[in-house]
Amino acid sequence: MSFVYSLFSTTPSSLIKWPSFSHLVQIFFMLTVKGTSANCSKNNTDGENSQIEINTQKGELESPGYPEFFTGDIKCTWYIYVARTYSIELEFIFFDFGNSQPCSRSYLEVRDGVHRDSPQLGLFCGHARPEKISTIGSKMQVSFKASRYRSVKFKATYRAVRGEPD
Repeated sequence: MSFVYSLFSTTPSSLIKWPSFSHLVQIFFMLTVKGTSANCSKNNTDGENSQIEINTQKGELESPGYPEFFTGDIKCTWYIYVARTYSIELEFIFFDFGNSQPCSRSYLEVRDGVHRDSPQLGLFCGHARPEKISTIGSKMQVSFKASRYRSVKFKATYRAVRGEPD
């Protein structure tokens, strides 16, 4: 007899417990962990979206509902942490913030570090896909702001890089 259960978690860790019915019964199990991109939700326009912490060596960031355009008021900030001896490379797969110059209502801001006063690596809007961005340190802050007056969408990947970034 076998049982298949699915467990979904929205937190970085989970505890699985089950009762043991007998010392004569052997219990075998297989655990498959599937990562997802850590993205802001179009259903949460504040609160949880304001601070999304990521502690993985690579991943994806994208606008809500990607690959569809997002139209709404939202602000999401990702705080990316990798191992201390690494830097972070951020590469954009797709980027379209419409005619949103001069980056006041809808934009994507990237910082080398996770503090408000960390050095800004770029402030992006419009149609042009940004070049690859690299931090010096092991932390990156990516802030996404959208206004209901603009249709925007983006997708980016990040990865930890040992030593000097490309």
